[in-house]
Amino acid sequence: MTLRSPTSNALDLGASTINGNLSVTTGGAITDSGVLIVAGNTTLTAGIVTTLRFDNADDFAAVGITSGNNVTLHDINALSLAAATASGNLNVTTSGALTQSSALTVAGTSSFNAGANAITLTNASNDFSGAVALTIAVRTMLRSRIRMRSNWALCP
Repeated sequence: MTLRSPTSNALDLGASTINGNLSVTTGGAITDSGVLIVAGNTTLTAGIVTTLRFDNADDFAAVGITSGNNVTLHDINALSLAAATASGNLNVTTSGALTQSSALTVAGTSSFNAGANAITLTNASNDFSGAVALTIAVRTMLRSRIRMRSNWALCP
């Protein structure tokens, strides 16, 4: 399913179940007002100064973010992040393992919480410019192409 809005208006996605891929492009913010279940890949493209906010109990297989400012993703189980570019902050919470298939580029702060599950973000091209917080209970691996000094924290 492809949704495109050529304007800078915000786009709110209601409760939906999509058996294939989902691609959403708009010049404004993208949010959800109901639970989204997407069996395939999800690609989100929002205006560079807008928000991507998915804070319901959504179920994505994989999510890629072409552009967006402050990005919040909440998934009820495991999640794989495809290529993601956030010009602001990136906050990801899952109830399953958190992995990636492509590089993450985040200009602001990053926060990853996978509950009692592993966080594996090991792409050599990851670029975390701001602070990185990891809420972990088990093995976690994080890699960034820039040298990370004191800009990360582990939260029990």
